[in-house]
Amino acid sequence: MMIWDFQDALSRRLLLWSTLSVAVGAVLLWTGSEFWRGFGLQALVWGLIDGAIAGFGRRNAARRRARGPYSAEALAREAANMRRILWINTGLDVLYVTGGLILVFTAAPQNLFVMGNGWGIVVQGGFLFFFDLIHVFAVPRKGADLTALNGFSGPEHAPFHLGYRQSPNGRESPHPGDPGPAALLVHGFGGTPAEMRALAEALHREGWTAEAILLPGFGADIATLTARVLV
Repeated sequence: MMIWDFQDALSRRLLLWSTLSVAVGAVLLWTGSEFWRGFGLQALVWGLIDGAIAGFGRRNAARRRARGPYSAEALAREAANMRRILWINTGLDVLYVTGGLILVFTAAPQNLFVMGNGWGIVVQGGFLFFFDLIHVFAVPRKGADLTALNGFSGPEHAPFHLGYRQSPNGRESPHPGDPGPAALLVHGFGGTPAEMRALAEALHREGWTAEAILLPGFGADIATLTARVLV
């Protein structure tokens, strides 16, 4: 899965939670007691903030996806950056829960509105803690793994061109300006120009011009294959 697809899925899940929080918060603010009005206020505020973050995440994912395709190295860097952000958010979530508990246990027993706010922070921070922690381990690692393997970065996998130089009998062509017969060689799915090398050299020995190309999304860029659009 491309990293931008993962970000979009993560943002959609957060948007679902934010919608639920806003709806519950609005109902509790309108109909609840002092405690539940405090709880509902936090649900409403956190839901609006989460919704804004989710909307920004989806917009960013769509914009970055449109700029593609990306190399395996670029995707690996983006995945590492997303894991770092999620770890930071997980640490902040612990602080949110701690702050909510402090508010709960330092509020006067008769101040139910403040206690409701405290428990609202605990619930919102607790949800985000598990949300971020689960997703930090789900960030795609395929691009990073392919980069580490580095299996298709050698020169043998690069495109090549074998130009016409001599006639089949070994003598120079009497018509130097005539390129003679030519062949365009295209590798198979999952392959590279390396698999066409033997055929190209055989044709070249017979006086052919042979050129092997590397299709987009293959070779060193295999991690970007799912992001390619065929037209």
